[in-house]
Amino acid sequence: MSATFESLPKIGLLSIGDMGVGIAKLLAANGFTVATNISGRSKDTIGRARDAEVELLESDVDLVRQSSVILSIVPPKDAEATATRITDALAGLETTKELYFVDLNAVAPSTVKAIAASVKRSNLPIQFVDGSILGHPPKKTSTDAATESSSSNDSSDWYRPSIPISGSDGFSSLPFGKKLISVLNMKQISPDIGAASGLKMCFASLSKGFTAIATQSFTTAHNLGVLDALKDEIGTLYPTMLANAEKSVPGMPPKAGLG
Repeated sequence: MSATFESLPKIGLLSIGDMGVGIAKLLAANGFTVATNISGRSKDTIGRARDAEVELLESDVDLVRQSSVILSIVPPKDAEATATRITDALAGLETTKELYFVDLNAVAPSTVKAIAASVKRSNLPIQFVDGSILGHPPKKTSTDAATESSSSNDSSDWYRPSIPISGSDGFSSLPFGKKLISVLNMKQISPDIGAASGLKMCFASLSKGFTAIATQSFTTAHNLGVLDALKDEIGTLYPTMLANAEKSVPGMPPKAGLG
């Protein structure tokens, strides 16, 4: 590992689900050390963390002490409690080091604003970042041979979701803030807390709404015996819509051949 990689800040991650594992692997591939708190976690979670080469720590205090950035990727119902865990841990340390807390959870703008306000009331050196994840977990797309021939600082051999962020200065106080933004495919969209979460809400309503409507339309057409005709008409008038519908509808064959 190069000297540049060795000096990159440690990134704390809560927690290690599918998205967390993908992000951990992406960060590690670009020289960042990733750590998580395994206290109270299941054997499966600990195993996933080990497989992703995530450093295993025993407490939130250890995680906060050693990390420059905390990424919160938890079920929406746990978003507020996770932020409270981090502020409580930081309150127990005598430090003036600035910590970035990035809330990447699928919560409403009002919820993330309330979480940010609670963090601000703690009067701790925490920069709160509102973020959202649009897309699937990061995944390596190239072969090992192709990876070896590319730059170690290049994330082009990975599929990466888009991560809009808002309400922060873009990690400006971190020596490798720009690199972190680049690796994670982050985009600053607004200075206002709630903007990134609002974008996620609108994006999900459109993408998931389209899938739901397409599923209902195709199912009804199949039951009426007109699925092939429906797809022919959509393919003629709106070929891109048909391609998207066929990709998004669960278990729907490209061309109807059902009993």
